[in-house]
Amino acid sequence: MPEILPAGPVAFTQAAQPDILRQIGNDFEKRHRSQQAVADKFDPYREALVMETSTIWPAEYDELPAAEKTSLEEKLHASPANCGQLEYVRTHTGFCRQITVTPADVQRLSG
Repeated sequence: MPEILPAGPVAFTQAAQPDILRQIGNDFEKRHRSQQAVADKFDPYREALVMETSTIWPAEYDELPAAEKTSLEEKLHASPANCGQLEYVRTHTGFCRQITVTPADVQRLSG
């Protein structure tokens, strides 16, 4: 006679999971983390799918006036191909263009 299993999902404790399931989970986490930021240079394909923008200001620019930061951010995102540090971070709806401000960017845009 076949064994009847309980209805509904079956929960396993971490200790009860076979090693292969733990390894699959670890591999998934590694792949997921590595796919967050997908490019470090200008990419026209991803650029067409940018839905959000983000600017990272290093601590050395904390004293910069807010108005100047805003102006520099607008200039950076207006020409992302010229930025020193650029990443496209995958989101549910497309990509977020993330620019980390570098001294070279500030010098180029302030002049």
